[in-house]
Amino acid sequence: MMIPLDQWKSFLKTTQLTTGSFGIILNVFLILLIIFRSPKHLGAYKYLMIYISIVEIVYSILEMITEPHVFTNGPTLTVLRYFKHSRIGRNQGFYLLVMYAGTFGQSIALFGVHFIYRYGAVDNVFRKKYLGERKLFILFLIPLIYALWWSSIIFFFFQPSTESDEYLRIPLLQNYDTKVEDISYLIVFFYKPNEIGYLEPTLIPVVLMYVPAGVVYSLPMLNIEAGLSTSFVIVTIAIYPAVDPLPTMFIVENFRKTILCGCWEDRKPKSESQNRSQTIH
Repeated sequence: MMIPLDQWKSFLKTTQLTTGSFGIILNVFLILLIIFRSPKHLGAYKYLMIYISIVEIVYSILEMITEPHVFTNGPTLTVLRYFKHSRIGRNQGFYLLVMYAGTFGQSIALFGVHFIYRYGAVDNVFRKKYLGERKLFILFLIPLIYALWWSSIIFFFFQPSTESDEYLRIPLLQNYDTKVEDISYLIVFFYKPNEIGYLEPTLIPVVLMYVPAGVVYSLPMLNIEAGLSTSFVIVTIAIYPAVDPLPTMFIVENFRKTILCGCWEDRKPKSESQNRSQTIH
């Protein structure tokens, strides 16, 4: 870190309090404008805008209360909060982080809902078919469902454990003079070393599928024309099933030995065969 940790904490806290306060004030003001000054032709769009503003208010409040930090180390991503001088304990801090992350997920889902609604505003056939009164309610419900789903994923799969405490203990202590017992956190292990020290083969799908597909989807969203050159994703996806089995074939010891020596049957030690022969006779 380029600046001392205490200064960074102070800067981040000030930024969170300032932007959070402005977020609450401006969104409350926007809600008042929507309720009292909206033109009639806005229709149901004003409810979507109010919905978005309410979510952003909740997010701003959680941001100020939680004061989250993001920490990456090796193959892990950690979102943490310091509770040493806080009235909120370690377990309660984890619940706060879950709510914060769930609201973040809800905000991301709202972007999708917003784009769907705006598309319906310019396509009458789409609007009549998919954005009727009941269907519109379901559309507005999707971000809330997503928030509950994402919060559940985090709560059950990204919670702290004895293993994660030990993994974070030394990096936090050496780099930030922080004890792992003084933080609440949620942690994502993208991969772990297996019992013989190899990393799980996550690089292949990332390079051949996720990154190319992400690039292809991002280009039209940014109005970047790449033409047929985007067909490279077809090539990388075609390569994937041919390359994906290789790590498993060579990481698993029995598979590796079979491939390298062509031994399809287990070879038992000579002494074991002799003892068995003597026992039979």
